[in-house]
Amino acid sequence: MTEMPSILAWIAAAFCAVLSLTAIGFRSASPARWFFALGMLSLAAESAFYAATFQTVFPDRRHHWQQFRLLTGAFISSAWLAFS
Repeated sequence: MTEMPSILAWIAAAFCAVLSLTAIGFRSASPARWFFALGMLSLAAESAFYAATFQTVFPDRRHHWQQFRLLTGAFISSAWLAFS
């Protein structure tokens, strides 16, 4: 049953990445759009690291992916603060 959270996390990462690329894909890319894209890419990376945590069998590798997830999570608040 641990496959379902992993699948949902990969789907969330893909949607966040697509949304960030569409935000900066327009001609008039303002700084707000760049910070929105940065925030969405940070969320995509955090979700991908979360999915990798579920797919890893060994506990030390899980700890490794969780450290990456927490490091990425630290950048999310600054990106959203700059966006707002």
